[in-house]
Amino acid sequence: MKSQLQAWLACAEFQRVVNAASDCGRTVSTLITLTYAADPLIRWRAIDAIGRCAVHLSRIRPESLKNYLRRLFWLMSDESGAVAWRAPEAIGEIVRSDPQAFADFIPMTIKLLDLEPEDRPPFLPGILYALGRIGEAAPSSVVKALPGIIDSLTEADSQSRAMAVWCLGRIGARDALSQHPELANDHGKAIIYREKQLMETTVSSLMHDALATNPSRSAD
Repeated sequence: MKSQLQAWLACAEFQRVVNAASDCGRTVSTLITLTYAADPLIRWRAIDAIGRCAVHLSRIRPESLKNYLRRLFWLMSDESGAVAWRAPEAIGEIVRSDPQAFADFIPMTIKLLDLEPEDRPPFLPGILYALGRIGEAAPSSVVKALPGIIDSLTEADSQSRAMAVWCLGRIGARDALSQHPELANDHGKAIIYREKQLMETTVSSLMHDALATNPSRSAD
């Protein structure tokens, strides 16, 4: 199954993946393993596919998705023995599929912003992505995350700054962005997933987009 899913992701054949998830309970679990793939595009398309499958499965097998969410949080811990660096993004996609059904996991996602300083940096861009995705669907559910997201605008890592800008734009918190005009001239580089592709951008470009447009789905 893993090789077949990877082949479909390589061709962006997401409907085939969703169809497989309807027939096979191992599909989402296998997609989670593909978030470890060497190819970054495959990793991101696996995250995208998890979200697409979750939209369908939340109507018919919500408990299975809750089990996956519990597993993803566990995989972020040292106890798991194999830290899933893309777990926050997958969590965000699943919760976004039905924020009401998975409401108990939203505070847990927000709490990820409080990871220990030595653990936080590699996860932070993904946590911001997750909060932005959830916030697109249910902006009020991530209000308590705003201070942590705003603090991330001053991170040394440009990927984290960029994702903080993107996140605030997705949840419509433009007033917060307007308090940081210096970001309009921040040419720090970042990689984002958009329209099934990975694209290089800058903090300033994302700042312009966030202030100029309404939130919309990042992966069509």
